[in-house]
Amino acid sequence: THAKLIVSLYQLTLSSVTARQEGAKQERQRLKRDLHDDLGAKLLQLLHRSDHANQPLVREAIADLRHLLNSKSTEEKDTLIAVNSWREEAEMRCTDHDIELNWQQNIVPAPIDAKTVDNMTSVLRESLSNAVRHASDKEVGICIQGKPDELKIIVTNRFHGQQNGEGNGLKNIKRRMRESGGVCAISQKDNEWQVRLAVTLRH
Repeated sequence: THAKLIVSLYQLTLSSVTARQEGAKQERQRLKRDLHDDLGAKLLQLLHRSDHANQPLVREAIADLRHLLNSKSTEEKDTLIAVNSWREEAEMRCTDHDIELNWQQNIVPAPIDAKTVDNMTSVLRESLSNAVRHASDKEVGICIQGKPDELKIIVTNRFHGQQNGEGNGLKNIKRRMRESGGVCAISQKDNEWQVRLAVTLRH
């Protein structure tokens, strides 16, 4: 009798905890939807009403909102979805800076954890910022290859003279790659600057 009572109490406690966790998850999802719908709509209105000079800043705010909402999720994601999101942001930023984007991708969809997506989003954003800033011929190349167990990214731009050494941006790139268990290689040859990123996808 006591054993049955203990089992019943355990099952009741477990059900209560599960219900609270499910409720918290639903509340987080509701807040994310509200942020996306309400704040996102206001930012889009602001984008359409802004003059040409301020539109890049508003677009970056929209991208930051999407990045924030995605990074707060602990759910597993898909590499193809992540890559398509990166392409959308890269095209937007290059258009704002009158840069031609040469985008290539060959992706086999595979699961990728939210933390890795968060780090790779920041890494690609910083790499693109550097490339846009120093692109001598107003062209930036991004090549992404995704296998079931690995994701590789190459960001390329040409430059005049001597490209600056490793600043805080590149140090942050390497730090985030280490956090994701990935590697980063930076090289320059014949006035071409290249950032190579690779991360293993753990399932």
